[in-house]
Amino acid sequence: MFKESNSGFSMQPMVSYFGIELNQNQYQKIKQKLDRLMDRCPVSSSYKLDFKKHQTNYIGQLTIQSYGKKFYAKKVAHTPYLTFTLLEDEIDDQLLKWKRERFSNSLAKNLSGPRVA
Repeated sequence: MFKESNSGFSMQPMVSYFGIELNQNQYQKIKQKLDRLMDRCPVSSSYKLDFKKHQTNYIGQLTIQSYGKKFYAKKVAHTPYLTFTLLEDEIDDQLLKWKRERFSNSLAKNLSGPRVA
């Protein structure tokens, strides 16, 4: 996971995170957003985040797996941070849809449950 190399343009060493080289500042910004996203996910969820550099773009894939539910997004942008922001937006849309379905079904069951005469 950690591969250090020196970059001629940055004072910070580049380290391999999520499949690409990022400096510590870039990594921290993405990791903080990822942690906040995971707080919005179902309990006991796990994630897999991968980036690939393709010419001048970054391709990002994010999979979040919880018990019985999987959320997935794949996006392309010019920077890793922007790519992650797009992934986060897609996952947030999926989470919102899942929560609406889950809680509206629970409410419907409670409202239409057995009635005592």
